Amino acid sequence: MHINTKTFEELRSRRGLTQADVARRAKLSQKTIGRVKRGEEIQRHSAESIAKVLGVTLEHLQTAPDSSSEGRTGWSNLSYPMYRMVVDLDAQALNNLEVASWRYGLPTKSILQYAPMLFSIVAELALARRKQDIQSFASMLEGQLSGAPSYLQEFREATRNALTKAAGAELESIGARKLGGLKTDEYWSDGHHESQNTFLQFLEQLAKEAGQALEFHGCTLEDLCSYSLEPLELWEITKHAECSDHYLDLAEHALHEGQALLRDMPKELFDENAAEQRVMWLASYYGGAKGDIERVDAFFAQVDRSDLDQAGPMEADSPNLRALNAVANGSLSLCDIPEEMFAPERANDCVLWAAKHFGGGEDA
Repeated sequence: MHINTKTFEELRSRRGLTQADVARRAKLSQKTIGRVKRGEEIQRHSAESIAKVLGVTLEHLQTAPDSSSEGRTGWSNLSYPMYRMVVDLDAQALNNLEVASWRYGLPTKSILQYAPMLFSIVAELALARRKQDIQSFASMLEGQLSGAPSYLQEFREATRNALTKAAGAELESIGARKLGGLKTDEYWSDGHHESQNTFLQFLEQLAKEAGQALEFHGCTLEDLCSYSLEPLELWEITKHAECSDHYLDLAEHALHEGQALLRDMPKELFDENAAEQRVMWLASYYGGAKGDIERVDAFFAQVDRSDLDQAGPMEADSPNLRALNAVANGSLSLCDIPEEMFAPERANDCVLWAAKHFGGGEDA
């Protein structure tokens, strides 16, 4: 089966994918993609995988692009202008994007293009849910107040007035599309703190329905990208891996802290049967070791051998804890520790050397 070379290149370029990206997402070798580039025949299942990655039908992929659209930078024949926007993403957000792309088989560019529409849908649903909750609560309370004894008339009117005022302010907030709401749980509380952002509270509820575990207490909407969806991030990455909990913990930390980027992972490790290799690859980046799992193990061995904390459990100012935090938060790369300090007899020196870098400082 042949794929039209021009159509392939046009679709790949539009989606911001390299040939290596297409090969990895389609789980094909770059040699197969090279055959496509040269206009050579490939197997049908390979062509179908490429079509899925590019988001088109197999027939579309075999058809030559419309000559009238050549040189045009728009989508399909609609001549929409294309623009480039440079956005800075931290490592955690980039990993979330990569895993979403991997999990759902969509190019990262498509996910970013869907984002405004999906955000608007969720935001409007959150506003509608808030309005419904307020109206339901007000109706329920009004029913209770109407049945109150006459001697509670003064209390009933005071409560009704307070409710009307609070509900009116909240409805006005909803009408103005203020996603955070009034940040109060005086009346329609479901157990959240007063500082809880109502939109993030709604996201927590949606996540719970989808089997996700999110907690955004004390978080603002602007902070949202700093929070990781653990079940999403770790989907099929550490699952079914026959590794010790030690390496699983290191892999999870390296991923969450952005010490390892999934886009740097060798393509063969994305195979569904390579869970253990993925874990070890991620773990080897813990503390900025960049692929040296032996150095990672040696550092933890030095911490275990150190007797600096034998007097009691690790406290905030303990050298061992400061050393561990230094490599966990990126203020020290394990590759920077002198090789001679990994000798067993120099465990205390190694820990003290690492501890002084906690927070990026140089003071012991």
